[in-house]
Parts: sequence; structure tokens; C-alpha cells
Amino acid sequence: MRHLTCRAISTNGPITDDDAEFLKSVAAIPRREPKIRFLIELPVFQPALKVLQEQRYVSNTARNYVLNAITDGLITFRNQPYSWSREQWASIQAKYGSEARTLLITVAARGYGIFPAFSPTSTTMSNRTVLAGRIFGKDVIEQEIQRVLLSLTRLGFHATSENRRVQLRRGIADLLLCQSSPCLDLITSKALEDYVAAAPSVSNVKVISTISWALVDLGIIASPFSRKSSRREPLHADRHGIGKEWQEWCRRWQAASALSDRTKHGICSGLVTAGRWLQLYHPDVETPEQWTLDLALEFVGFIGKLKVGELTGLRCHHASVGAPLMPHTQNGILSAMRRVFRDLQQWEWIETRFRPERGFVTPLQVRRSFEILPRPIDEGFWLKLRASALSLSDADLPKTWKSIGRSWFPFELVRAVAVTWLFSGCRSNEIERLEVGCTYRVRIEATEAHGETGPVEEFDQAMLRVPVSKTRGEFVKPIEEALLKAIQAWEKIRPHQPAIKDSTTKVLVQPVFAYRGRRISENFINQIIIPILLKKSGLPKQDSRGPITSHRARATMATRLYSNESGMGSVEVMKWLGHKSFASTQYYLELTPTKLMRSFHRSGALSEKTRYVSALVDPRPEAGRPSIYYDLGHGWCTNDAYSACKHRMACARCDFYVPSSDVQPQFKRQQGNFIKMLQELNLTEDEREAISGDAEAVSRLLDKLEGAPVPSSQRKTL
Repeated sequence: MRHLTCRAISTNGPITDDDAEFLKSVAAIPRREPKIRFLIELPVFQPALKVLQEQRYVSNTARNYVLNAITDGLITFRNQPYSWSREQWASIQAKYGSEARTLLITVAARGYGIFPAFSPTSTTMSNRTVLAGRIFGKDVIEQEIQRVLLSLTRLGFHATSENRRVQLRRGIADLLLCQSSPCLDLITSKALEDYVAAAPSVSNVKVISTISWALVDLGIIASPFSRKSSRREPLHADRHGIGKEWQEWCRRWQAASALSDRTKHGICSGLVTAGRWLQLYHPDVETPEQWTLDLALEFVGFIGKLKVGELTGLRCHHASVGAPLMPHTQNGILSAMRRVFRDLQQWEWIETRFRPERGFVTPLQVRRSFEILPRPIDEGFWLKLRASALSLSDADLPKTWKSIGRSWFPFELVRAVAVTWLFSGCRSNEIERLEVGCTYRVRIEATEAHGETGPVEEFDQAMLRVPVSKTRGEFVKPIEEALLKAIQAWEKIRPHQPAIKDSTTKVLVQPVFAYRGRRISENFINQIIIPILLKKSGLPKQDSRGPITSHRARATMATRLYSNESGMGSVEVMKWLGHKSFASTQYYLELTPTKLMRSFHRSGALSEKTRYVSALVDPRPEAGRPSIYYDLGHGWCTNDAYSACKHRMACARCDFYVPSSDVQPQFKRQQGNFIKMLQELNLTEDEREAISGDAEAVSRLLDKLEGAPVPSSQRKTL
């Protein structure tokens, strides 16, 4: 081997037999011999040697690793390295582990233009950032990484730990390696979905989700990757215990329905229950086309007897296992069946064999269980919570937030959401979707006195624009000044956020309560705001009506606005809540004991001041005869204006007074002509006391009427 002479190897086309024999001879040289001198001058190895020089691998050991691997490939594949496939390069790289594998990947990519097939599960190298720098250039990769990190900083993300920064850098390098390009602008939403689908752990998914917000901010992709959608498991026949035909119909309905994903997911829960019931009791029924009215009514009866934990096929350890289904749960299952069968019939997918409203009707006793029971927060709790929200400070935020160097959410954001929850009367979904600029002021002109209301001076009224909800479209309503100030204080420091698709209108909007590229979650109030306020107020987690939840503030605001002190009527409260009908508003209004007692007191006072007197009306009176006779008990009053007469308690000296004995024969003769009726009289305080039988009150009344002119039948005026 010491007398081996160098020879040229062809750089185009396959490797000849002579070239292969020469390479085998070189490969047979013992390691202690300097065999690199036989290969270093050959053109086929020059791209590899150039890459090693650029990467500053100038030692003979590193070059021997690479040259031996390429020599092995030339002998095995009998072709030039730039003609090898990814699989052939991978087989050579697998023979040479440790540092040689990294070098071979770099040489294949930069020297011969063969990029390996990277994936999140690839174990090529633990530090992908270093590998991406070697393949694409360290400066290029660092520039792309800084673009993403700066964008995340603008959105409010802060990599406060070294581990977090390493994860973000590695995630960016992974995406660039998987697309075999150092250009960040070439990343697509499909590439993100493919990466997440093959991600080995949840941490990888979280990192890519964070990076996707920066890509949206940079204008590279249209919408960020949502981790929520990835957690939604598709309907699986074997896992859910339903038939495959039933599963296919459910999926077909899901794909065609225009409902929201959340609503469709809830309806599918009812369909799964029906599918399990069919598998147990009617295995021959596999499609909705086979359902009849009798089968639907049988299913309704089964749901009425169903207990918690049945039909699941799982071991449930919940405390309510074995208890009957709640009325709302029963109605939810039946309403899901009504909705799906109605859609299938209207879309003409199945024949109309029965009406779903009749077949899957909710039983009357179940519907009656839907008690209208508003749950406003107790008065003491409510006042303390409002005071805590207005006096909230940075020191009240959880200590765990500050252990990472800074709060998870800015204090201004937390305070604005807390005040909005307690002062706006909006649903949590509406609070989550409020847009930038939702608060403003309106100048109200002065008004003059009108009716019972006095004059109103000119003033500024704070207003809130509420987005489209489930009951009505966008509307505005008056709010308190504290709410306007809290939201505007957050808007002043709110970082720029990318436009986010609204979950209801499906248009891109700028939510006011957005941070780090996403809106606050639906559970932000229940999981973050309420615990902070309860701790600051020193209150327990529940009051007399149960746990404090986000929706109870809406009922509390409605009840307080409907009180006597507010001056707002039921229709005004309905408009303020954003309902289309009062039937929805009554679920939020509670008739408080104070309002009930005051209403009862007013009704009692009214009944004391009101009396009914019997009257006989002669529709065809004789000439000179009165037409109305008011029964006084001891006689009759023939004054048509008796209800307004001042002498109703001193009738004996009045010309209109007729003793009962004198008029009885006339009544008997004209009994068929009279019409009996009752007339309501509003009594004065003196008359009310006189009616009670108090002699002193009667005497006082007669003394007061002593100087009043007595009505005369000769004149019709009092």
C-alpha cells in the first residue's frame, strides 16, 4: 500500500471498475497511515473539503471521517455524491456516528446540495440551532431568529428563562431545516400543521404555536396555529362505541352544518349517546334513514331513565355517577337529535318519515324543571368585589406571576377585565370579543322639566359598544365612568397585536383584551380575575346562592337596575342587557325581597284608599227620574257625580239623597230595567278613618264639611 500511486477519478457519470479498485485500495490503508494524501487532490472530494474549511474543521481527524464516508459511498453506490438520494446519504451517515454524522449532513447540504429529510422526530442532532447554522450559515439563521424574537417582544411575549429562549431558537431552526431553506418567508400554514402533526411532545406544539403568532405579525401566514383545534379528537367509532355507518352520518352532518365548532361538538355528544343506545338495543338500525316515530319515542323514554355513567363504557369516579340525568342534560340530548334530523330532512338527505319536533319532544315534566332562577351575587359580596376591582393594584397579582421576573399579564389588563366584568353586565364571551375603541363619550344636551322628572343639565355619558352576540347584533349602551377609564388606561399601553378572526362574525378584528397575539381565554374571568378579587376582598369562593362565577355578575347588574332606586323599567333593562325579548331577560331579573315588600306595601295602601259601591243604572229612565242610584246602605244617592262629591259621608241633608224605604216600590216595578254595577271610589284620609267606625273621626269629618255648600238637585254643579 505504501507504493500506491494517486490517480484521477471521473467527476461525471458512474464510478468505473478501475476507480472502485483504486478507492478500495485507499480504504484498505491502515488508520495509522496518512491516506488522506491520496484523496485530497481528487475533484470529487473538493466540495466536501471546501465545506470543512468553511466550518473550520482543519484537523486530519475530521477530514478523515468525511473522506472515508464519501469513499465508502462511492464504492457502494458507484455514482457521484451529488447524484445520491436522500436515503443513500442517510445510510452512509448512519454508519458514522457522533460528530461525523453532523459533518456529513453539512457536507451533503452545502457541498452537494442534498438536504436530508428533517422532521420533529428526527434524532439527527439534539442542537438543531447549531446544525441549521452550519447548513445555512450562522449569520443567516441568527438574522431569522432575531426577526421572530423581536416580533414576539412587540406582541408581549418575554422569554424570561434561558430554557425558554433555547426552545424558541430551536423551534425556528427546526422549521427552517424541515423546509430545507433558510428563508423564514417561505414557511406556510401547511408546513406548521405538518410539523405539529409529527411533533413528539406537547412542548414542541406550544413552541410552534408561539412562533406562529410572530409569523402572523410579520405577514408570513394569515392565521396562527390553534392548539385548541388540535386537542379536538375526531369522532371515532371504536373509541366511542358507535357503529361505523352512524359515525359516517355524524361526520357528514358536521362537515355540512354552518354552526360553530363548539356547538357542533356539543351536538355530537348527543349523537354519540344515540349511537351507543342503538348498538345495545337496536344493532340493526345503523343510519338515520331507518329511524321511525316509534323508535324516536322509545329513545325519549330511555333518556328519561338514563343515569350518569351509563353507556360510556368507562370507569367513572365522579360523585354523581348513578344519579339520574339532570333535566338540562336530557333536553340537550333530545334537542341535538331534533336539530340533526331536522337538518337531514331539510337537506333532503333522508326521507321525512316523522317530524323531529314530535318524535324527540322533551317531556313536559322535564321542561317544567327548567326553573327560572336568577342567581345575583349577595349584596355584601357584590359591593366588596366592586370596591376591590376599583382599588386593584400590582401588589394584588399572584406571586407566582412575579417569580418569573415579570407578570404573565400586565396589571392594566387585569384591572380592565375585572372592572368590565363587574360594571358592564356583558357575558364573558362578549367581554372576550370587545374591540379596540369600544368605549367613548356622548354629549347629552340639557332638557327641560317634563312630567314628574325635573330638568336635566348637559352632561357627558360613557358608552360601550357591545359586539354581535347570540341574541342580537352589535349595539351600544350607557356605562359608568369607571369602566371607560379602566379600558382606556389599558388601551394606552396595549402592545400592537395582529388582527384575530372573530369567533362569531368570522371577520378579522382587533380585540381590546388581546395580549401575546391572542385574546384572553373564555375562562380568564373564572380562573384569574375572580380568585384575585376574592382574595383581595377576603371573601369565600361562594355566597348564599353558590359559587361565584362570571355569569352571575350579569344577573346582579340586571337585578340592581330593575330595583326601585334605579328608575329603569323592564324594557329598558332588556335593551341594556342586549336581549331581543323579555323572555330572555327574566332569567336574569330577581324580584328582591325589598322590591317585593315595597310593591306589596303600595298595593295595601291603595286598597285602603279604594272602595267599591254598588250602583243601579236605569238605561231608560222616566222623565224627571234619576238614571243612577248609588247604594249607601241606609239610602240611595242620585247624584251622577257622586264619586267626586265632598259630602259622601253626610248625605242626609243633601237634595240627592233618597231614603231606601221610599224607593223600594219603584225598584220592584222597574226591576228588569236596572243594570247592577260596581264603581270604584278613591277615599280621602278623613273618609277612610270615618269608614272604620270611629265616632271621633265621623265628628271631625262633619265639622270639616260644616261650611261646605251642600249639593242641590236644582243645579248639576258641586
